[in-house]
Amino acid sequence: MRTNSKIEVWGMLILCTLYAFAHGQSITPSIDPEREIIVMFKSDALIPPANRTEGRPDEFQIPEQALRQLLLNTNVEAISRLMPDFLPEDKYGVSRTGEEVQLTDWTNVYVIRLPQPQAKEGFLNALKNRPEVIFAEIHGRSEPDLIPNDQYFYRQWALKNDGTYWQGSGTTGADINATQAWDITTGSSSIKIGIVDNGMQTNHPDFAGRVTGDTGDNSSHGTGVAGVAAAQGNNSIGIAGVAWNVGIINEDYGTGSDAAVAAAVRSAANRGADVINNSYYIDPIGRYSTTIRMAFADVYKLNRVAVASMGNQYDEVIQYPAAFGQGIITVGATTNADVRAVYSSTGSWIDVVAPGGAGSGSSYDKDDIYTTTPGSSYGYVNGTSFAAPVATGIAALLLSVNSSLYNDDIEQIIRLGVEDKGDPGFDNLYGTGRVNARAALDLIRLPNVVKQWTASGGSSVSSTNTYTMVFFSTPGLATGIYIVKRYDVRKTVSFPQSFISTPYVWGRGVATNGYSAASPNFGMGWCNVVSGSETSTGVTLQTYVYKVWNIMGQYLGYYPTSPSNVTFAYTALEENPPPSTPTNFYGTGGQGQNPTLHWDSVVEPDIDYLELKRTVTGQGGGNRVFTLSPGTTQYTDNTVIIDKFGFATIKYKLRSVDYASQYSGYTNTVTYSGEGLWKQMADFEIIPEEYALHAAFPNPFNPSTSIRFDLPERSRVSMIIYDVLGRTVRTLVQDAMEPGFNEIRWGGKDDKGNPVPTGMYIYRFSAFSEESDKQFNKSNKLVLMK
Repeated sequence: MRTNSKIEVWGMLILCTLYAFAHGQSITPSIDPEREIIVMFKSDALIPPANRTEGRPDEFQIPEQALRQLLLNTNVEAISRLMPDFLPEDKYGVSRTGEEVQLTDWTNVYVIRLPQPQAKEGFLNALKNRPEVIFAEIHGRSEPDLIPNDQYFYRQWALKNDGTYWQGSGTTGADINATQAWDITTGSSSIKIGIVDNGMQTNHPDFAGRVTGDTGDNSSHGTGVAGVAAAQGNNSIGIAGVAWNVGIINEDYGTGSDAAVAAAVRSAANRGADVINNSYYIDPIGRYSTTIRMAFADVYKLNRVAVASMGNQYDEVIQYPAAFGQGIITVGATTNADVRAVYSSTGSWIDVVAPGGAGSGSSYDKDDIYTTTPGSSYGYVNGTSFAAPVATGIAALLLSVNSSLYNDDIEQIIRLGVEDKGDPGFDNLYGTGRVNARAALDLIRLPNVVKQWTASGGSSVSSTNTYTMVFFSTPGLATGIYIVKRYDVRKTVSFPQSFISTPYVWGRGVATNGYSAASPNFGMGWCNVVSGSETSTGVTLQTYVYKVWNIMGQYLGYYPTSPSNVTFAYTALEENPPPSTPTNFYGTGGQGQNPTLHWDSVVEPDIDYLELKRTVTGQGGGNRVFTLSPGTTQYTDNTVIIDKFGFATIKYKLRSVDYASQYSGYTNTVTYSGEGLWKQMADFEIIPEEYALHAAFPNPFNPSTSIRFDLPERSRVSMIIYDVLGRTVRTLVQDAMEPGFNEIRWGGKDDKGNPVPTGMYIYRFSAFSEESDKQFNKSNKLVLMK
């Protein structure tokens, strides 16, 4: 009996220790490490306000007047406990193996935030000289560099080239910076890659449960291509693909006939492939297939990304689908020495190059690409066939971060995010350069700005003489031969948002209703930026429309539209813009009046979302009607939608800071004021104001419980269940999620689907926003009772 009691006591100590550890790991108050200092004070040197762990210096009790004056004179913005949920008793614990230990006392460790980072050095030196300070140091950032634990990752020089013997003694850094890219994302399960090939081993252990589509076979080519693009990383076996968490669609083109290939390409899109890899050529080399081109035109119109291998012809030899042009990202090959592979075809239709292996024929092939092979095995391959899926993987990573990117956006961002090789700029050997996964991802992340706009109406600047042309898939025209006159339609647009410097600008065909000059023409929208027209304030856009006559000479009209009805779609990307100045707001309106809210910026910002704090003085409450110039708004609860000049929509949310306890009409003056924080939003759903993890319900539970959590912005989220010994039981969430109120259920089973025993468990919620660098961590207890 005494033994059992002792076991129960030790068990409770272990539970308390684990919970205390989790409890002490909740969100830190840091919002901007560049202007923060971490300080550990002696006990009672700094006493926070009652029932709070943060505040302004004047809200803290600071017995030593000199320390107090130092904080005030430095204009400290805020002082916050580094671990706000840490309790004094949390410093005592029991190790996993039963030893009683004393942990760090975090109750006196604070983050101090200054108005400007330039003030840190002097303030830090002053703090270090204070007798109340145990230590003081600069608060910085840590950048994770994920190295997966896959068995043969050390051979994958294409992803991380260390120049070792096992990588063919190549050039250090001659890789795509995959490990740095994985710090941002390893791919979202909602994004899918289609492998159009001659089949693949779908049940290969490095594809575990992620393959849909056709039944698998033992094709070595398709298996190897899929492995380069998307082999499962960090699973302790085999290799890592570029985008290792995305879905894979196996599209077996069977006999390889034009019909079979066209069907496979379209099937991949119909099955939901966001990116389609095409590592093959139309035989014989140089033969053009209209059938297959039409399939790719369909893929493009569906806003899917198509990637094709350049070919292994050693010289400038045209092959298809690589040379189809619009809607294809065409990829050549480089070696582990970061130079063009001798076998890689060249030509003006190339976009980029990617690691594809040296193809030296050496006995060990360490300078080739190590990837998945049939029989659940691995081996070396080379060729542009295995360079293309590198770009395919990068495209999937980009979509995992921003699924609203268009296919033209993906192509241009990959072309921009390269390491230039060969002649400066574009050349026929390297395209724009060797791909770099991290650089491409950084282009679509803050502080860079990516804007997608459209403009309507254009003017014809020139036209051709009449000539014959074939139209495919043009609305209102039967596919066939016509007599046409082509009109060059242009429009000079002013950007809705001004840029500090000249941005990169490109057209988006999918949302443009003009066509290219291609003949035959497959009805693909086309928008071009007129070279040299780019400025920080605008650009000139170009497309083509056609006057059309049938072969009998009967006039049929303009196709696909008239010049004045053209819609141009384009994207602008500015690198590293300076931070924008917040727009200030003030309100007017007195007794019995509907308040009017104003902004004081001279230029109306290109804004989609405003979060605004509201201060209410006097009595009042309930719903109000606001006037926001320009436009009108109806305030209901916390959502306002404004028609802004007819070309954009603003949503802002008003948070009540101070309401009167009872509504009794407009008996006193009501004023509204606040500072605006502008954010681009994809929709207009009500979102939480802050991160939160709520108590599970029911708790205790049997057989299942619900866990709710709130995300105020897009975040990388994990929700993991641990047992009392700290071992992972079940991973409920491990993915990027959009802002909102979320609920997830746990049915008391582990990751293998086995029921877990009665007992106590810890659920840990972590969220990190790449946009704001905000991080939130919190843990709570769960009890399963059967």
